[in-house]
Amino acid sequence: MTGFAAIDRALDDLRTGLLLDGIELRLLRVADGVVEIAMRFSSDACADCIVPRPVLEQILLNSVREVDPSAKSLVLLDDDEELDSRSQPHSG
Repeated sequence: MTGFAAIDRALDDLRTGLLLDGIELRLLRVADGVVEIAMRFSSDACADCIVPRPVLEQILLNSVREVDPSAKSLVLLDDDEELDSRSQPHSG
């Protein structure tokens, strides 16, 4: 089974471990082989506890690919503010 719900469930084990360090993961979008995930740090998060970003991205992508082998890449956003700035209409 592939799709948004399956990918979201595949992230549950990682999500649980990161929550212990005050870090929340939220699946935002799956489109054209690209998976977007928001990562939010709580005020008491252990920033030193998190693995380096490239390693975390690869771990997340590997988890996603277990349920959706067609996933090509993963975008890890730092928080909702970054998402908000990316989703604003561009004037042109």
